[in-house]
Amino acid sequence: MSRSSRIPQPELRGITLAQLRNVRREIDLRCKVEEWTREYGGSETIYLRPEEVNLYDLNAHLIIPQTQADQCSYVELIASGPQPPDWFVSHWWGEPVHDFLKCLEQHAFDRNLGSDTSYWVCAYANNQHNLEEEVGDPDLRRSSFYRAMGSAKGVVSIVDKNSIVFSRVWCTFEISIALRNLAHEGRDLDLDHASAATATASASDGKELEIDKEAGSSRSDATKKSQTDPERPRCLYDIYTHSGDGRYSVGLTDGVVAADMYPRKNDGSLDTDAQTFESNFNGMQTIRQANFPQELCEKGLSICLETAEASVEMDRKKILNFVSGNINAQEDDEPPETHASYTYINNLLRSKFAIAAYRRRLEEGKDVENVRNALSEAPIEDLQLSFHGTRQFKEEAPLFTKSLPTSLKRIDLKFTMQLFKTSAEFAKGFGRLQRLESFKLNCSTCTLTSCTDLWEEIAKLGKLRDLDLNFSYNQYMSSIDGLGKAIVELGELRFLKLNFSQCSNITSIEELLNGIVMFQRGKYDTSLRLLDLNFKSSGLSEESRKRFIEGLCSATIPFKPTRIHLNFEPEFQLQSVTNIDDLNKALRSSRCPCEECVVS
Repeated sequence: MSRSSRIPQPELRGITLAQLRNVRREIDLRCKVEEWTREYGGSETIYLRPEEVNLYDLNAHLIIPQTQADQCSYVELIASGPQPPDWFVSHWWGEPVHDFLKCLEQHAFDRNLGSDTSYWVCAYANNQHNLEEEVGDPDLRRSSFYRAMGSAKGVVSIVDKNSIVFSRVWCTFEISIALRNLAHEGRDLDLDHASAATATASASDGKELEIDKEAGSSRSDATKKSQTDPERPRCLYDIYTHSGDGRYSVGLTDGVVAADMYPRKNDGSLDTDAQTFESNFNGMQTIRQANFPQELCEKGLSICLETAEASVEMDRKKILNFVSGNINAQEDDEPPETHASYTYINNLLRSKFAIAAYRRRLEEGKDVENVRNALSEAPIEDLQLSFHGTRQFKEEAPLFTKSLPTSLKRIDLKFTMQLFKTSAEFAKGFGRLQRLESFKLNCSTCTLTSCTDLWEEIAKLGKLRDLDLNFSYNQYMSSIDGLGKAIVELGELRFLKLNFSQCSNITSIEELLNGIVMFQRGKYDTSLRLLDLNFKSSGLSEESRKRFIEGLCSATIPFKPTRIHLNFEPEFQLQSVTNIDDLNKALRSSRCPCEECVVS
């Protein structure tokens, strides 16, 4: 077999999912026929079965022999030209190739990626006959690993059943780069990541969502733009593993993915034409990730990357010096035993496992203190978590809220079907999140009577731009007074979405109206871009609804929303057509150019 192409840049030697499946077929066809073996300590030789073959075996029996004549990488042997990677894969060579591929197949399914999706895998991308040229440069920024990560849109770690991947120093290097870029939403790999890490260490219902089908995730979560390249999405980081019993593969993903959004067709594929609702995504992600093996989550909560090992001691020193920011260290320089960068990366990685394990641990009646502690120390900016119907969460809720890290900028929480009586049972602590810009909270179908404490906590969130609260089907709630006062304090607010549908005891929303009007006429030179209020089947009288419409009309001179949607009752359209027309005329007469304002 001769070389198909020459690809001088190793970072462009991705291998597609289809090509990886061909490798699996090669293993199945040749392993037994050619009697592939593995030696243990030079004293014992075993004959391999196809499902036992790992990358050490494959390198010895297939990659090196087939590339020997051309002295090239395996990708150059099978590709017709450069294959820029979509994803960089961090993994341990001792993982069986069959399990490795099952993880990537599940990753591709979850993100709705095709068989032409390209993964950068070092065994296939690097020229195994000339590794010194590919990875031997003392400056790790010139290594093939580093350059490949700069080309990929994300990194996926494949975790073996014993989590050995997190104890290998090259994997430590890869994960540190991925997590640094993830946290800082930048793709400039020449940033002083140690300084950035140190600084950081100190420091809804019915909504249709536009989907980035190429990335396989929602635009709201997956395409936050890079600070160094505004047109390029930030680096994504996923973790996948294959269950110990071999039944399934599962991943911890960076945000919700296509598999959380779409139903399956009869053939097992995702129905990407189906209508999707953002309010369901969070819960589906939580349920999917709860299948991640709990024993691996437990190990993940105690990850300590600075203790990682290497076959070559010089590699260990070089990589840990790089991670700690000492990129100009000499080969023999000992890396620091402790460093802010180590702490930062460990805490960020542990939080992935904490978030995945939290709900399941509660439901199984297990202690969650170490999970809660890992979450509290996480330098994360995004959190999506659902405790839908988890009865054990009622007692855990106040501890959970107080453990939320102050680094958070965006949270999406689902506390649905809980037996809360007042928001005092879960709200205390939200006001600490002074960096919060987006707050989505779903408390639908609870037994709440009052949310005064929540309104007081929300009023403290001065940087909030997006507030989305769903309290539908809280039939015991009789008043939302205090929410309007809180809104007045949110000087940066641009998007306001409130759902109190089916709250049949709410009879007045004048305080909310006064808050919206005062916000628009208040001390802040700002204006809402979206106002979405749903009081369908609430206890509002026709007179209350009319007063609200009239009051909102009086605020339209400074009121310049991109879109306004009010949902009261179907019959309200028929009985109060004049008021609706008056409101639409007032909105159109404002300086809003889009003419998309709607009342229904």
